Amino acid sequence: MSQKLFNRIHQNHLIYNICWEDPRVDRKAMRLDQDSRILMITSAGCNALDYLLDNPEEIHCVDLNPAQNALLELKIAAIKCFEYKDYYQLIGLGGHRDIERRFGELEAHMSGESAAFWRSRLKRLAVPGYIQRMGTCGLYGRLCRGYFRVTGLHKTLNRLLAEGDSQKAAEIFDQKVMRHPALRLVKAAMDMSRLSYLLGVPRTQVNLLEGTHRMTLGNFIRDAIRSVAVAEHPDNYFYHVYLNGAYTPEALPDYLKPDNFDTLRARVDRIQATTGDLAEYACNNPHHFSHLVLLDHMDWLSEKPEQLHDHFTELNASLQAGGRLLWRSAATYEGFLALIKPVMRDSYTLDQELAESLHQECRVKTYGSMFIADKQVFA
Repeated sequence: MSQKLFNRIHQNHLIYNICWEDPRVDRKAMRLDQDSRILMITSAGCNALDYLLDNPEEIHCVDLNPAQNALLELKIAAIKCFEYKDYYQLIGLGGHRDIERRFGELEAHMSGESAAFWRSRLKRLAVPGYIQRMGTCGLYGRLCRGYFRVTGLHKTLNRLLAEGDSQKAAEIFDQKVMRHPALRLVKAAMDMSRLSYLLGVPRTQVNLLEGTHRMTLGNFIRDAIRSVAVAEHPDNYFYHVYLNGAYTPEALPDYLKPDNFDTLRARVDRIQATTGDLAEYACNNPHHFSHLVLLDHMDWLSEKPEQLHDHFTELNASLQAGGRLLWRSAATYEGFLALIKPVMRDSYTLDQELAESLHQECRVKTYGSMFIADKQVFA
């Protein structure tokens, strides 16, 4: 029943209204240039747009969920059609008051399926903040935000995000947040599998996390929140937007910054969005890509080693010799390495030092580990 519920949510609804992988870290890991050709999972499309700033040749975004591609296509269309002010109003502020009149401009740059998705939501898309409220992650954010306001924790959490002194932030968190009943309730809620589905976390991933970290999902999230609170990242837009329901000028993803708009417009045609299976898409493009970005996709197959092997083999066929593979896991580094090493055999070289260093820089803190692997070049 639980797996059926998870599948139903993921196949019929938008899940992610922002990407929960830090693109700043990704860009350091991938070292993109004008010859880079990327295959990636779409998610909310934010990171594909950020990658464009490094001037890759192509970005292929693939997702089984058409709603995720619809969100990316809306962003691409707005970059093509709107000036920055209107683009920011729609995507950054989450709604455009004149969208019903102007949607025809955007629709011309979307697939029929994505245009229909947004046409059925135009009245809601005219209200500021709608995109930030969308999806099951958006719903979870609204629930937490409302609860934090009612319980008086909201101001304290905002203060922590703005705090520039990590030691002082740690003191505030330990004294005013850690013992707060609101945090304990959120932690308990995260331990309910059906609520974790709202965040796109399947049971297999929860099992992997709890088995390798030796703690519950709720405790892991609690510790992640503390790590975010004490890190000196005033531009941590991931939590600003979920805590307040809107981006702020001081904490924006790069693809929403005004100085990057003209660059995005000049390059946005390099992104191609496809609804379908990632492995199947990879099989149809042998040896084409220089980079594969898998998010936490392989965690979902962690309890099915034969499927993991077959899936990895299909993805591997699309990557050029010398190409780079990037993914994350809820597991510890050693925990997931034990699963993936028999699959990778000797065909990849893992850069554990770089991966662990960049994992520490990540502003999100909700993954257990990060992996960077280079495909061997055989003479």
